[in-house]
Amino acid sequence: RNHSKIQSNQKNHVNIQSNLKNRVKIPSIQKNREKIQKNRTKIQKNQAKILNTKRNHSKIQSNQKNHVKLQSNQKNHMKLQSNPKNHVKIQSNLRRFRAVRRFRRIA
Repeated sequence: RNHSKIQSNQKNHVNIQSNLKNRVKIPSIQKNREKIQKNRTKIQKNQAKILNTKRNHSKIQSNQKNHVKLQSNQKNHMKLQSNPKNHVKIQSNLRRFRAVRRFRRIA
């Protein structure tokens, strides 16, 4: 009988020790949960940044396309201006355009 009691006491002692160890582990588990949550928010922020960079990239591409168009327009403008008849027409159109713009600003 005593022998079995001793054995059960030893088992209980082992259980108590493991419980104490587990109790020590609990705060670190909570800290880990907090770290996981922080990491999740970081991931979400990074995903938002990635989306933003993709948007910016597409904007840059469209700006580059517009730049190419603008350059060709400038070349065409120079070609038109090089012809003396066209030069006079362009100048009068510009004057008219500026006058309309001025008139709209006043009105």
